[in-house]
Amino acid sequence: MIVCLNGEGGISYANRAWAEAMGYTAGESARLDFFAMIDDDSRLGCHQALSKALAGTAWQNLQLTLVASDGRQIPAEGNLTALHREGRPAGALGIFRDITYRRQVDATLRKNEKQFRLLIKNALDIIMILNRDGTIRYTSPSAEAVFGLKPEELLGKDFHSLLHPDDLEEAGRQLERMKRGEAPTAAFEVRGRRRDGSWRHIQLMANNTLDEPAIEGIVLNARDVTEQTVARDRLSASEERFRYLANSAADAIITVDERGGITFWNKAAEEIFGYAAEQALGEKIDLVIPRRFLSRTSERLDQLFSKTAAGSGGRPMEMTARRQGGIEFPVELSFSTWVTRQGSFLTAIIRDISERKEAERQLKYLSFHDPLTGLYNRAYFEEEMSRMEKSRFRSMGMILADVDGLKLINDTMGHKTGDGLLVVMAGIIKDICRLGDMAARIGGDEFAVLLPNCERDMIDGICQRIRETTSQYSRQNPELPLSLSVGYAVRRMEETTMNEVYREADNNMYREKVRNHDVLVKGFIQALERKNLIDPGRAAALEELMLDLAIAAGIPHHHLSEISLLARYHDIGNALLAGGDGQPDGQAGDFKRHPEIGYHIALSTPYLGSIADWILKHHERWDGRGFPLGVRGEDIPLEARILALAASYVEAAGPPEQAGAEGCRRALAAIRKESGKGYDPRLAELLAGMMEKRLSLEGR
Repeated sequence: MIVCLNGEGGISYANRAWAEAMGYTAGESARLDFFAMIDDDSRLGCHQALSKALAGTAWQNLQLTLVASDGRQIPAEGNLTALHREGRPAGALGIFRDITYRRQVDATLRKNEKQFRLLIKNALDIIMILNRDGTIRYTSPSAEAVFGLKPEELLGKDFHSLLHPDDLEEAGRQLERMKRGEAPTAAFEVRGRRRDGSWRHIQLMANNTLDEPAIEGIVLNARDVTEQTVARDRLSASEERFRYLANSAADAIITVDERGGITFWNKAAEEIFGYAAEQALGEKIDLVIPRRFLSRTSERLDQLFSKTAAGSGGRPMEMTARRQGGIEFPVELSFSTWVTRQGSFLTAIIRDISERKEAERQLKYLSFHDPLTGLYNRAYFEEEMSRMEKSRFRSMGMILADVDGLKLINDTMGHKTGDGLLVVMAGIIKDICRLGDMAARIGGDEFAVLLPNCERDMIDGICQRIRETTSQYSRQNPELPLSLSVGYAVRRMEETTMNEVYREADNNMYREKVRNHDVLVKGFIQALERKNLIDPGRAAALEELMLDLAIAAGIPHHHLSEISLLARYHDIGNALLAGGDGQPDGQAGDFKRHPEIGYHIALSTPYLGSIADWILKHHERWDGRGFPLGVRGEDIPLEARILALAASYVEAAGPPEQAGAEGCRRALAAIRKESGKGYDPRLAELLAGMMEKRLSLEGR
């Protein structure tokens, strides 16, 4: 019969043999007091035995009388061995045997030796007598149940041959003590081999009777304790497994008693809270609780322990904890309570959720804010529009602002440059608007501001300051000017919806945007002139020559106006690449981008859209080695081929006012050399014929 006792004698575990003998179920037994199940005469001795076991001394051969559920008295004999938790005795393992029958045998033995021998033969414990050399001279029949060998097979065998090799040293040491005449040994455990090769755990006690004439040998009392040993090992393994799992967990695992004292502290708790286990064990749970909550710690613990005697704390809860050094951080906590004879305990599993909370905060921020500018986003703007529509503000203003030419800047200078302008614009709007106004980026290049309790003259002044600040920025940054179209509207009557206010502000903004667009394109042209990239004389000579070539090539007269536009604006892309000295900035690769930049500028301008493709391809070559696309031959638009040829002639001939017959012939020679390579050969011949005819007429 096996029972596990806590330090007060409460039964925490009972095996089936105990339950059957005592007339209780195993579950009923585990809720009873051990001392209530023994008679009065045995109680004092059992108390002493439990105290000795808790002090670390196993109590052997404890004699007691058990009282069964039906009142039967069961004489028993057993051992009490300490059970440890966290390195300290926490209870005892009791292994008992019903010795009712043996007591009856003892009484009979006193009367009759024959009866004694009969009882020996039927005893469960093994009795062996060893000669001085360790050979077996006698064994009781019960040895067969343990070793699988009949008594006659055991006689004459060396007792050591029955033991596990690892146990020979201890067994030999104990038997040598006996030979030297020392006192009987305390019980010690060895493993005995059965006939089939398996091993049984045997508890031995040895007594030296070599000098007793009736015996002249060493008497061994052996008991098969395999079941108890396996149970003990399983319990120990279970405790070890728990510690291993707890110390392998990523979450902190902490156990506290009802007083709030920490009784368990795993590795993760050390890492999360910064205290080593030896620093935390025995301390109050206040160690990890923010100081402002300490006054409520005891009350909160009482609530947790009183909710249920044993069980789960329900869904995980979030709270604030404190690390070593006083740093507070958010945690998620789940717990369970459990009860032993030593009291109630609470085990908490604690997870550091700092990163999760930060991610949630960022996600919440991003759900209402534009990540580029930091202003509110369109979703929040529309939510605020709906909320303010139901509010009782006496008036509600709305400003819509759009960055002019942002697509052009993105296409020509890259989105990084465009994003920089958006950040500048957001800063301007945020700085000028009042505290309490709500500014948002509601589109790629569009901003909006909601201004509660704002009259028309006030909102007009805010818009004007936005325009002035934008203009000031552009004057300070002429290489990348910022243009903004602004429109506003004011809601004065409750029956006017915010959507109607939005449409009015949007219409006002669009009217300004149309005006600003022409100003923007003119700004590019002025930039070319300011940086000396457009020479009026050269432009006029180029336009005249291109018109003559176009007529000679058969281009209809109603398309000649587009030829004039191409002559004037084909290098408009240089406005965003040219330096102050009139030369393109950077490497040659940067300069080769100007046809693409000019193409995007032209596409964004209504009256230049028809020549955008010609601007893109005016640096292509007849042999396909030009840029930016590398197209060849007649895949190059005729107008672009005319521009390339005329521009080369004007460049080679020199300034128009200085170009004479020599300059003309020099230019024609260069063009003939590249005819069929860089230039359309048919156009080259047309140009040569035109120039020679002109020289002939002028007498040159």
